[in-house]
Amino acid sequence: MQLPWPVYCPHCNHPMSVGDVRIGSDLACASCGQSFAYHPWVGRYQIEKRIGEGATGRVYLAHDSANGGAPVSIKLLNPDKARDALALWALLRESEVLTSFHHPNIVGFVEFGEIEGIRFLAIEYVPGGTLEERIRSGNRPDEKEALHIGIEAASALRQLARHGLLHRDMKPEHILIGAAGQIKITDFGLCIGIGEQDAANDVVWGTPYYIPPERLKRETEDFRSDIYSLGATLYHALAGRPPYTEGDPSKIVACHEAGPPPPIEEVAPHLHPSVAALIHRAIALDPADRFPSYEELMHAFSWTKRHLDEAPVPAQS
Repeated sequence: MQLPWPVYCPHCNHPMSVGDVRIGSDLACASCGQSFAYHPWVGRYQIEKRIGEGATGRVYLAHDSANGGAPVSIKLLNPDKARDALALWALLRESEVLTSFHHPNIVGFVEFGEIEGIRFLAIEYVPGGTLEERIRSGNRPDEKEALHIGIEAASALRQLARHGLLHRDMKPEHILIGAAGQIKITDFGLCIGIGEQDAANDVVWGTPYYIPPERLKRETEDFRSDIYSLGATLYHALAGRPPYTEGDPSKIVACHEAGPPPPIEEVAPHLHPSVAALIHRAIALDPADRFPSYEELMHAFSWTKRHLDEAPVPAQS
């Protein structure tokens, strides 16, 4: 993506037109002849490389010149989305949520700003990558790590629920795994208050694989809807595929109406039965059959994690 503001040679400060040049590429200044690596600035942040991409923008690893070059993540809207009302609403909503919470399992807020008409959000950089990257690389978490991820993600979601908020977009891509294993959830652009009207109520927001059935049916959602999405995320992490593999929301509605997804122990027969039971409860089609509170979910996950080694695991077929 070509950034919509000028680039200046770091040697002679001559303005340059770089076109659509990959970040990190070597450039030669036409004025002084010196070469330099192209690492543009967004306000006080110097971009190092792109680390993510979505429908409305990209995420970059950058360094904060006002904080000793500390690494941050920069969410930058694509130029063609700079005036898109829904894209702007989602970025602003995420900024509002992050400025309201300080929680060890919620990514930290740094700055929300605008440069040359393009809005950006600077947040804490988590160096370990996402759960989605782990799954895609084949380095999926084992049962104990998956339960750990579930406990810490649930702690963050509980903090939102205590303030009457729903995340509404839990999926592997939005779970960050720190270098020491600490979990942080991110991407709060779809977050709304319980009972609050969606910014686009004629559209089903979210990634189909993890959307709770009540949203697909346009029914009322509560914290148990986020529990479903977290459970579907952990199903994917443990089984290597989501509960339903159809990507079209209308087809997933039909799947929900036809009955529950394939039992995870059929897809991943090596799983301990107690872990499979936790996943089944989290993704129950009826919200009343899911965990009735985050406290109960976290207690059940913690107890199972501590006692996994006490019972034999079924042989893998």
